[in-house]
Amino acid sequence: MNWNTLTKEEQLVAIQSAIQEHVLPMLAGHGGGIEIKELEGNTLKIAYQGACLGCPMALQGTLQFIQKMLHDNVSPEIVVVPAL
Repeated sequence: MNWNTLTKEEQLVAIQSAIQEHVLPMLAGHGGGIEIKELEGNTLKIAYQGACLGCPMALQGTLQFIQKMLHDNVSPEIVVVPAL
């Protein structure tokens, strides 16, 4: 899959699929979750939900984990940031 030749919709499907497989089960086990808010270029904005909302680990460890997982499974060009 060549990230730059995909439509925005195809990019979002690839991201959502990877998040559902690799991230959501882990977060759900801790009472939390994330929601994709926007994909602007290569920048993915996410919002934390449930127990992850306001958790200091969410803004540090999980954000890095999500970005690395997306780099490994979707595209190394993705930058993950919290939605404000």
